[in-house]
Amino acid sequence: PEDIASLVNGIINGTAICVTDGYYKTKFGTTTLILQSTLEAPEGITLVNQTPGELSDQDAYRTELGGIYGCIAYANHLATIHNITNGEITLACDCWLALLNVFIHSFDSPSQAQYDLVHACRLLTRNSPIKWKPHHVKGHQDDHIAYNELDRWGQLNVDMDNLAKQHWRHINKEQQRYFSLPPTNEWSLWRN
Repeated sequence: PEDIASLVNGIINGTAICVTDGYYKTKFGTTTLILQSTLEAPEGITLVNQTPGELSDQDAYRTELGGIYGCIAYANHLATIHNITNGEITLACDCWLALLNVFIHSFDSPSQAQYDLVHACRLLTRNSPIKWKPHHVKGHQDDHIAYNELDRWGQLNVDMDNLAKQHWRHINKEQQRYFSLPPTNEWSLWRN
């Protein structure tokens, strides 16, 4: 937004929200997210990304995790730039499993699905000055309810779903290379 101060204040005051959704098709995923100072804010920062990982890693669940990763990584970047030492963001996603595995379960094993990205999200939250509050929003509500009759969470989820599909079409034409998560020194090696 033109006035980044409102978003920074929203994070500090605990009113900030992030809504993310992904799109997966033909072993290729994209995600979008919007970060706003409040649920009712007229504008926010909208970001798009490609789901990290090799072709063989990709699935719809990983795409949702990619959106969560993007939100946490970007918010942490804002916290560093703007000296945010304490704050809260409600992160909404239509994939309950992703929210559960990143924010609620303490189960942490390489045998779990998409472990690298789940673990990367957990590392980002552990090292974040921001408290993360998960919020599940039902996906694809616009299949059965008119957009203008949806609550704000539902509308933002629909917006992110549509934008993720647009971004997928754009990236798919470009045939972008797959990429890995940024390196970190906070990984463990498991054997057996």
